[in-house]
Amino acid sequence: MAQRKAELGFVGLGLMGQAFTRRLVACGHRVTGYDLIADKMASAEGHGVRRATSAAEVARMSEIVHVCVMTRDDLAAAVFGAHGIAEGATPGKVLIDHSTTEVATTREFAARLVAETFPTRLERGAGLPPIDRLAYLAEFASAQLDGLRHLVVVDAKAPVSFFAYPGKD
Repeated sequence: MAQRKAELGFVGLGLMGQAFTRRLVACGHRVTGYDLIADKMASAEGHGVRRATSAAEVARMSEIVHVCVMTRDDLAAAVFGAHGIAEGATPGKVLIDHSTTEVATTREFAARLVAETFPTRLERGAGLPPIDRLAYLAEFASAQLDGLRHLVVVDAKAPVSFFAYPGKD
């Protein structure tokens, strides 16, 4: 019995993105791709990549999303911009960054994709990535966590807590 292959996505179809996607398609993967430049998108379609209309659509259609862009600004736009990867992502997605940016940028952007809750126990300062807070008020935290089935807390120290209010979902 053939093993099912993950649905893959690729944002950024320049030289590296073309080579990655060509090989992934040749190995039997279904790859959905997106690039801002029409010629790069057309070239990728030529070797079997399915066209997406945005990075968000790539994230919606894929289990594992690869991103490979040139600059920090390009990566910020691809992940956090309008119609970016974060907009289309759902719990359980994997994002792999192949971009030619500093490792610190990847760490910072990865930290932006996780949340912190009250009370804060994070070390902060120069060289450490900023992490967005999870709202303290139940209504706002609920909106931020809407759609999540699981929340994994890694390397958390006690107390890890959740404040629930009667009558609130």
